[in-house]
Amino acid sequence: MNNTIDNTKLAGVLKTLDKAGRLAAKRFLESPYFNSSKELLVLYKEILRLQEKNKPLDKVYLWGKIVKGNTYNDLRFRKYCSDLSKLMERFLAQQAFEEDEVQQKVFLLKKISQQEQKADKLANSIVTYSDKMMEDYPYRDTSYYLYQYLLQKSYYELENFSTKRGVKSNIEEISNYLDWFYLGEKLRLITEAESRKQLKSHEYKLSFVSEISYLTKKHFTDLENLPHIEIYYQIIQILSETEADDNYYKLKDLIAKNAHYFPRDVAVDELYGAAQNYCVKKINLGERKFLNELFELFKLQIQQNILLSEGKLSPWYFRNIIVVALRLGEYDWTEEFINEYKSHLPEEHRDNAVTYNLAQLYFYQKKYNLVIQQLQFVEYDDISYNLNSKTILMATYYELDEIEALYSLTDTFRTYLSRQRKLKRLPPSKIEDYLHLIRFIRRLIKFIPGDKNGLSKLKKDVKATKGVVNANWLLEKIAELER
Repeated sequence: MNNTIDNTKLAGVLKTLDKAGRLAAKRFLESPYFNSSKELLVLYKEILRLQEKNKPLDKVYLWGKIVKGNTYNDLRFRKYCSDLSKLMERFLAQQAFEEDEVQQKVFLLKKISQQEQKADKLANSIVTYSDKMMEDYPYRDTSYYLYQYLLQKSYYELENFSTKRGVKSNIEEISNYLDWFYLGEKLRLITEAESRKQLKSHEYKLSFVSEISYLTKKHFTDLENLPHIEIYYQIIQILSETEADDNYYKLKDLIAKNAHYFPRDVAVDELYGAAQNYCVKKINLGERKFLNELFELFKLQIQQNILLSEGKLSPWYFRNIIVVALRLGEYDWTEEFINEYKSHLPEEHRDNAVTYNLAQLYFYQKKYNLVIQQLQFVEYDDISYNLNSKTILMATYYELDEIEALYSLTDTFRTYLSRQRKLKRLPPSKIEDYLHLIRFIRRLIKFIPGDKNGLSKLKKDVKATKGVVNANWLLEKIAELER
């Protein structure tokens, strides 16, 4: 018999609760409306106490706390755990319900409509309040149209329109909101499936894809001022067409005007994310003007104050913005951006992110001594920072003609990569990409200006080798030696 409940659903759920959640759950269990068992409250408190001390959730010990003086009964103890687990599920559902004011009104209207004696004054008050609430609803994404559909359906049931054949009902509103919800949500799911297909080559069988696209295109002018439909339709165009620049510019314009109608995460990840991915695809095809477009998309998010999520900025996003700005020569802008947003980085990643990105800035500014000051004695916990910082350091030593330091670094870097290979912390292909860089740098520093045949062979090898890290920099240095 397993003597603990550490790996049970109940223990897992309780472990996810933060301080506020634990207090709210305690109040929930103390309410006689939800729970009449004192034993379950004791069991809840004791499990939390043991979890906070990282002690095992011993069954016999817990039994002794809730049923004092009785011999352990496994069947009864499992029943206590099952009952508490169900109450925790109900608590989480109750929390979600209380956070969704619209759904509260929908269920309230439904309950009023089901009663034989309707509370007319209450119903009228709720209808008026719900209408005002939806006027003030901050978003115009699919959730808005779903809520409107549910509320309109509740009004229909409240008025008992099904029995009032001679009275004009709100069936038109019900139908319109349902159509606008369905069409927008379906388009959103199509874009999600297409994005995943392109990223991971996963296939999804969605119904009515061609029909939805046809209907949207046919009625597009009638769907103006419905940004959740317009935007996702344009995303589908840039995902499904090879040359879709016109659709990209339409999408960019729509997002710029309507991003505030969507929750922040949706606006950044889905809407701006789709536009950014299109720019990256075009940049990889050699169309440099889309580097400017990508930078514009980042700046739009800053202007619209949606870059931060709960006051925090992802270190990955922070770095991507800086890379694009540096490639465009926006050095002053980059420095201002680092200084303004570094305090918004998660504290555990802040030092690494700031140190590395400042080093990047100094490298582009050709302040090579400052690069070395930033990176020479830093060993990052994060593998990607380690790889990138060593890459920048190698290029810096080359620019300063510090050949001995460069040889030493290539040796230590190779050892580091070998260690990562043994620990299986990096894919073999990624390790090879960095090893190619090391090999080409060591070949590069052996050349003297004017060795055209050797340099031509090196250039050919760099171009022919797939995935070489910092390949553009290598080609630039080869070109300098060829002059």
